[in-house]
Amino acid sequence: MPPAELFPTGAEIVADYLEPLAATTELASVIETGARVMAISRLGIDKVVTRGREARPFILSIARGSEVRRDLARAIIDASGTWTTPNPLGAGGIPAEGEVELSGRIAYGIPDILGRDRSLYADRTTQV
Repeated sequence: MPPAELFPTGAEIVADYLEPLAATTELASVIETGARVMAISRLGIDKVVTRGREARPFILSIARGSEVRRDLARAIIDASGTWTTPNPLGAGGIPAEGEVELSGRIAYGIPDILGRDRSLYADRTTQV
């Protein structure tokens, strides 16, 4: 993990990046702030249905204050992982076979291969 002083605070990210981005002419009408995605699923089917799943839109349960609404989306980017609680390599949120035992050899974040981590990766085979 990078040193703590290299991380911007949440407030800095919002003030210095997200708010100015959301205020641009091109994006102001399509970026929403102050809302929280509470759940994501596929419209009209439950979690155990596989057939035809990719053809169904996502349905999002979104809370904004005391209001909750449902929105549809063609695609979702899940960026909820963090440095200290990364998503496991296995499907469905379950560690892949051998992942727990080999966790000391797995880099879950983005290594600095041109700087600090260069010696760890130089002349080695890496699986991504």
